[in-house]
Amino acid sequence: KKNKHHLSQTSKASPKDNLKIIKKLEREINKLHDQYNTLEKNLEDDLLYQSENKNKLDSILEKLASLKKKIQDKENEWYQLNEDI
Repeated sequence: KKNKHHLSQTSKASPKDNLKIIKKLEREINKLHDQYNTLEKNLEDDLLYQSENKNKLDSILEKLASLKKKIQDKENEWYQLNEDI
């Protein structure tokens, strides 16, 4: 039952609970944006584009893609909850 409740948290929560979830999502989204912006700033380093730094560049690009996906997922959840209020 506990897992079932957790899975249905967003669809059956009260408006008050939804507001708490929305606030939590906003904090998470802001944190993810901060991480994304910090990584993106690393792309300004010209040394990163030298062949010996290819692995580091690839790693940063992979992390950016992952963060972008997480941000989109959180924002979609945020929009859905706002529609439910």
